[in-house]
Amino acid sequence: MKEQQQQEKPLFSVSPPLYHTFMQAFELHHIHLYDADPAGVEKENGIEVVLRYGDRFQHETRKCFSFSDIENAPLVAEFFNQAAESCKEVLIADYYKMMKS
Repeated sequence: MKEQQQQEKPLFSVSPPLYHTFMQAFELHHIHLYDADPAGVEKENGIEVVLRYGDRFQHETRKCFSFSDIENAPLVAEFFNQAAESCKEVLIADYYKMMKS
């Protein structure tokens, strides 16, 4: 059986509702949308969100959402809010590292 390679694509093209929730969460935390790189991988039973952030996008958060989870806005919003908090902490730490050097 041939294994299908699944490729990351920009989140806005994979799932506009997930991308919209990402935008809302990051704007709420005053994080510019270019400070994170949201991608998605289409799976058989849902979408895996891959969110990279920080200096050179070295930090990564992943989570799989089933298609029914995507319709559950609070569950998705909770993931993106936690990711935004983590991203904010990393960006602040990166800023202070840059100022020290």
